[in-house]
Amino acid sequence: MHERGVLIRAAISGAVWAGIAILLTMTAGGRFDSVERIAWGLRGGLAAAPVIGLTVGLFSRRFEAAGLPGRIVIALATLYGAAFLFLLAAGVAGFAAGEMPRASLSSVFFDSWNATIAGLTWTGFVVVLGPLAFLNHLWVSRASVASSGQDRPRVIRD
Repeated sequence: MHERGVLIRAAISGAVWAGIAILLTMTAGGRFDSVERIAWGLRGGLAAAPVIGLTVGLFSRRFEAAGLPGRIVIALATLYGAAFLFLLAAGVAGFAAGEMPRASLSSVFFDSWNATIAGLTWTGFVVVLGPLAFLNHLWVSRASVASSGQDRPRVIRD
């Protein structure tokens, strides 16, 4: 099982990514909504963000063990997966609150998927968020290395 440091970093990471989601929504929306209004619309995703961070953190050992191409794939796959889960949680919360009376859970699912693809790929945000996801995985996975003592310098005694 993962060390406590990895789990803490992963949960913090999820919360930071929630803040990034608010900023991206403000940037991409083209509206002049307040932060409070945007946060209310994303409340399900914001509440789920630390859990999503923990879920993504489960890939930290695989990330640490992978070579550069594998790390890139893991970073991009978890970026899209986490974005989907965030939007799905936001959509389910809106659906449960009755804010989407004509929607069904299946439409919330597919709308979340489509919004993930459009929001990351077609806007070009993946160009910035992909490397950021890579660095995030690096930071989370380093907690595992640091707690195992592999980063500590050896003391050479004569």
